[in-house]
Amino acid sequence: MKALRFLLLGLVIAALLPGGMPAPRAAAQGDVFVPSDKSPAKNPCPDKGKVPDGDYAAFKEMLKNVFAKESGVIEDIDGQVKGRVPDDDERAVEVEFYVVDEEEFKKEYSGDVDSLYPEKSKASLEQDASNIYGAKTAYTYITEPGGDGKQKVKVKVFCKDSLRMGMIDGSMLETIIHELVHAKLYVMRILRPEKAPDDKGAFPFPDHDEKGGNDGDDWDKGGDKGFYDEVKRLLQKAKKNPKLAFVPGQTLNGEFAAVIELYDVYGLLIGTAPVAGRGTIVLGPAGGSPDSPEIPIEIVAMELTSTTPYPVTIREDPLRSSTGTIRPHSGSVSFPAAGFFDVFFDYQVSLVKGKGGNRIAAVVDGWPPFGMHFAWDGQMPGPLPPPDVENPPPQHMLAAALSPNGVVVAALILTDPDSDGDGVTDDADADDDNDGTPDAEDPRPRRLSFRAVAPGVARD
Repeated sequence: MKALRFLLLGLVIAALLPGGMPAPRAAAQGDVFVPSDKSPAKNPCPDKGKVPDGDYAAFKEMLKNVFAKESGVIEDIDGQVKGRVPDDDERAVEVEFYVVDEEEFKKEYSGDVDSLYPEKSKASLEQDASNIYGAKTAYTYITEPGGDGKQKVKVKVFCKDSLRMGMIDGSMLETIIHELVHAKLYVMRILRPEKAPDDKGAFPFPDHDEKGGNDGDDWDKGGDKGFYDEVKRLLQKAKKNPKLAFVPGQTLNGEFAAVIELYDVYGLLIGTAPVAGRGTIVLGPAGGSPDSPEIPIEIVAMELTSTTPYPVTIREDPLRSSTGTIRPHSGSVSFPAAGFFDVFFDYQVSLVKGKGGNRIAAVVDGWPPFGMHFAWDGQMPGPLPPPDVENPPPQHMLAAALSPNGVVVAALILTDPDSDGDGVTDDADADDDNDGTPDAEDPRPRRLSFRAVAPGVARD
């Protein structure tokens, strides 16, 4: 009891001292790797055409969710740093995120590193900053020691069109994770300044270089595979958080493969035809409740064709919205989730033209839903059936078959895209467009040759 009294007395004295006790850090922040968002509440980017206010707000929300305990990303990084740094050398290192325009970056960068590069003039450092700004989406660096003798890691995200595009196509999450991996290595370097960057006993992998063509090679071969493998690993961890798996306004462009069924005027099945092409899907903001979230999805563009056994063309109907929903089974676990589309389309079979529409549904194991098999369950567009209904009632099947649509989308699969055709799908490819610039640093990480925007669902 005496020890407890002394402890309580110490807490009271600390609270009465000037300034009181320091506020506890958020639960997700590590003891050693301590990130924070230092970007202003209001959009600091002067050109709102390049970075609209809505995209800036969505970026800050994404950053908050990456830092949150539910993502597990910061906890994971903090544990890795502790595993590499001796206990006696451990201390908190600040990792600060900013959003800056070019002039601000030139001023801040030259002021943060001038003592680290004594051979360079202020003008030279500003020119370096300008070159970095022009070539990258974001940049991470170590600052010189401050008044307390401690160094920080700063991450600067640039007020460029790449920020806006990254929020539209979902690649900004990969950019954030990419910069956090840089920051992890830099925190280790700050805590172990006596170790060379190529010391394999001190560091888990090297910082990636600017060379192209070695991203798939191991450290022993002078490659950057370890760095990019870590980005992909943490990215997959982050996407297990529902708030990060579903990025509002994200545009997904991909290859579609489908099977259609053709019916005659009597509702009798004439035959089936495989069709393939490209399409675009967008996500809307999450609704519902925390325990039962709902994410609106929409097919905003689609063109599928086939010549065997019938000449067929299927296009998304521009006059009707092919909307749907993804509904995770639990608010704390993203997947598996129930998903559906009410797909409306224009069709042409040989010389016959018409309009069609039906519902296709799937159990979605992840986002993007590549490889997911969306199948017609006999329903025409309408309210989502109760989750305990396994099969549609027979009258639904009959009504669908006798509908005057003539064509039904029986199955739709989104295949893993390979934007550069190098045989490595985008989810595993560090450079989706094969231009030598890693995706997370590339203002255009993948081709967007088939884009469309749905008012009210996608932002552009």
